[in-house]
Amino acid sequence: MPGHAFSAREPKHAGQRDSIRDHKAAKRAMSDVRRVAPDVNAFKFFDSTRKYPKRANLFAHGELGKDGTALIVGSEHGRLDPGAFAEAAGDLSGVDCIRLVICHSANGDERSFAQQFANITGKRVKAFKGTVAVHRRTSIDDMVWAYDINFDAASDHATQQNMHEPAAYAAEQANSALNGYYSAYRMKLAKSRPWKHVFECVNPFNWTYVPKYFEPQAVDASDEPAENEPASDVDDHSPRSALNAPASPAIGLEESQSVA
Repeated sequence: MPGHAFSAREPKHAGQRDSIRDHKAAKRAMSDVRRVAPDVNAFKFFDSTRKYPKRANLFAHGELGKDGTALIVGSEHGRLDPGAFAEAAGDLSGVDCIRLVICHSANGDERSFAQQFANITGKRVKAFKGTVAVHRRTSIDDMVWAYDINFDAASDHATQQNMHEPAAYAAEQANSALNGYYSAYRMKLAKSRPWKHVFECVNPFNWTYVPKYFEPQAVDASDEPAENEPASDVDDHSPRSALNAPASPAIGLEESQSVA
């Protein structure tokens, strides 16, 4: 960053030529790109469409759980349930719609991660059944790499300068570097089998594109335990149970698997 002892590093595939840069689509460009939390491999950014002037996008790895719904791989130590992910994402009150660029986030329909997320946030949510393939320049693995390398450089600089709260400074500089780079791009999802752009898309051999919208649903008060009545141990898959559910141990993805 200008004025500091380190320079911002671009994502690994920044030098590759692809079809992502589109200055004519500036209104749909990624803005305010940030990691949702320093220790969570998930990112938030905003864009706009003709239908939604302000749309929030949450980008993370997801894998299919035993119950047929998504498990969000948020860190090396555990997965994030819908409540924890919504808390990490921060204030989403001013958006028209939320898009979860997360594999399997629509699986399970009424029990899905997306439906629970819609209930918690009170916002319309767009999610995907099956996998999601994105163009490589905006892959989550490139975002993680760019954030981490800028965070480490900024942290070293802050330590050398004896700055107060070096971790907070490093996180802000890393997010600033991400936003400065990605503000010229829009995230492009592969909407048809991407054989034509096989070298530009992340994991095109494991591709599906099945979008689905979820409207927030009110939680039935009758589902809540009566006063002084112990709550059931059975998981009813409601948003309230998701908010209190402990994170499961993480199952690491292979480094070569970069699908969201």
